[in-house]
Amino acid sequence: MTITDTAIIARRAFVKSLGWMRLQPRQTQSVYGFGINVLDHGATPNARGDDTTAFQDAIDSTAERGGGIVLVPSGVYNVRQLRLRKRVVLQGEGWASRIVQMGGTDGSLVVLADPSVDQTIIRDLSLHGSAPYQSTTNHGIYYLNEGGRFSTGNARHLVQNVLVDGCSGSGVVLHTAAGETRIENVTARRSGLYGFDFLSRGATDCWLVSCTAQTSGRSGFRCASWATRYIGCKAFGNGQSGVRGDGSGFLIDHPYQYLSACDAQENHEHGFHMSQTANCILCGCAAVSNGNTGFLLSRSNDVILEACNVAHIQLPSGLQHAYGLDLRDGCANNVINVIVTGVSGRAMAPAAELTGNRIAIGPGSDLATWGGAGARPAVVTSEPASRLADVVRRLPIYDGTGTLLGYIPIYDSIR
Repeated sequence: MTITDTAIIARRAFVKSLGWMRLQPRQTQSVYGFGINVLDHGATPNARGDDTTAFQDAIDSTAERGGGIVLVPSGVYNVRQLRLRKRVVLQGEGWASRIVQMGGTDGSLVVLADPSVDQTIIRDLSLHGSAPYQSTTNHGIYYLNEGGRFSTGNARHLVQNVLVDGCSGSGVVLHTAAGETRIENVTARRSGLYGFDFLSRGATDCWLVSCTAQTSGRSGFRCASWATRYIGCKAFGNGQSGVRGDGSGFLIDHPYQYLSACDAQENHEHGFHMSQTANCILCGCAAVSNGNTGFLLSRSNDVILEACNVAHIQLPSGLQHAYGLDLRDGCANNVINVIVTGVSGRAMAPAAELTGNRIAIGPGSDLATWGGAGARPAVVTSEPASRLADVVRRLPIYDGTGTLLGYIPIYDSIR
C-alpha cells in the first residue's frame, strides 16, 4: 500500500467520523456541566419564528432524565409560555440570552408545569414581556405551588442573575406555597404592576438578595408574604401608573418582614410604606428623595426601624420628601431610630402620632420623643459632675402631647 492510499483511507475515516458526529445530539458543556441545548431541539436564535416547542421539548426531555440543565445560547428567542419541570435548570449565557414573549399571549412567560414542581433554577438570562403587545396581564416569572407536594417540604426555587423587563403584569411573582425560594441579583424593570410581588398564603421564608425594582407601574416590592427577607435590595422610579396608595419603593402590607440595607429612591409616593402590618424589622435602610414620605407607618404595630436614614438629594427627577417620617391611623408600640438629613424643618409630619410609640430622630434635628399615655422613660436631667466635660449635646424628651420631660445626655465616647 502506497503512502497515497494510506492518506486516502485516513481521510475517508475522518470524514466518516464527522458524519457520525453530525447525527448525534450535542451534549454542550457549560461551566455548570453538560446540558441539553435548545438549538438541538429546533430553536433558532435571532429569527422571527416561534421557539416555544423547541424550548418546551428541551425542558421536558431534561425532566424525563431526572432533571438537569437546559442551555440557552446567546441570541433572541421568541416564545409564548415556558412550563418548567421538576429539577430543571434554565441556563443562559448572561443577559445576551434573551427570551421574548410573543405578542397576544394569554398567560405569564415562565410558569410551573404543575403545582408539585419544585427545585427549579433560572439563571443568567433576560426575559422580556412585550407589554405593549399583550392584551392581558402577564407576569415574567409566576410560581404557584398551591396543593403541591415537595420532597424537601418546600418548593425551593432559585432565580439568579436575571433581567425581567417590560411585563404587562409583575416581573416576579411568588404565590401560594412557593416557600424557601431564593431570588438573587435579579432586576425587574418597566413592569406594569409590581417589580416583585410576594403574595401571601404560604409563600413564606423566602429571600431576596441584591435585587432591583425599577420604574414599575405600582410599588417596586410588594411585601405580602410572611417571614420574607430582603437584603441589599433597591427600588427606584416606581409608581409610574399613578395609582393612589400603591406607588412606593417598598409596600409592606403583611407581618414579619425583615429588610436590611435596602434603598428606596425617587419613587412617586413613599420610600417605605408599612400598611396594616406588624412585627417587621428594617435595619440600615435608606429613603432618598421620594415623592411623599421617607418612612410611612399606617395602622402598623410592633415595627422596628433601626439605624435608618432619610435623605433629600437634588436629583434630576425633582422628587422631594414631604416629610422624613410619618405615623398615622392608629400606630402603636413602634420603636424608631432614624437619621434625617436634607429635609430641613420636615423631619416628622406635624400630625404624626407619637402616643404609644418610641421615636428618636437625629442628628440634625436633635429630637427624641417618647409617646404613651402615662408612659415615662427614665429621664436624665443632670449629669454626674465627673462627666460634665464629656457631654457633647443633650436630646430633649417629649411625651405624646409634646410636653418636655427632660433631656438625655450624649457623651463623647472617646474620652
